[in-house]
Amino acid sequence: ATAPVAILGQAILAQGPLVCGSSNPSRVLVCSGKAMSHRKFERPRHGSLGFAPRKRTKHRFGKIKSFPKDDPSKAPHFTAFMSYKAGMSHIVRDVDRPGSKLHKKEVAESVSIVETPPMVVVGFVGYVETPRGLRALTSVWAGHLSEEVKRRFYKTWH
Repeated sequence: ATAPVAILGQAILAQGPLVCGSSNPSRVLVCSGKAMSHRKFERPRHGSLGFAPRKRTKHRFGKIKSFPKDDPSKAPHFTAFMSYKAGMSHIVRDVDRPGSKLHKKEVAESVSIVETPPMVVVGFVGYVETPRGLRALTSVWAGHLSEEVKRRFYKTWH
């Protein structure tokens, strides 16, 4: 097992001295004793790695992550509404801030466009309070679901 390594080592040395790990004779690398980079200058990174990979999501719709505190004296009602950010635009508006340099002047501001598609109620969930917080007790589904709603529950609905 040692002979092929020696032959390989001789073949590399026959092409020229090994310069900082480069086995390709057409690629000239200058070794200064530290790890080399492909960039000439350092620079800060662009964007957080917490949002990597930057690609379109697999999930078709969002998820409601927080609800307001429940008031048992009120009748059951909507506590959240599904929406998602569809894009951004800009507006030009007059500033009404006395004492500011921009008072009675126009400024351009960025705005988010939030889409709220129509929601269909298909049931509700009953919760029970436990020492560790709320726990789902039961789910009640609607008796008659339309074909349009049913096809949202299956990936291969034909």
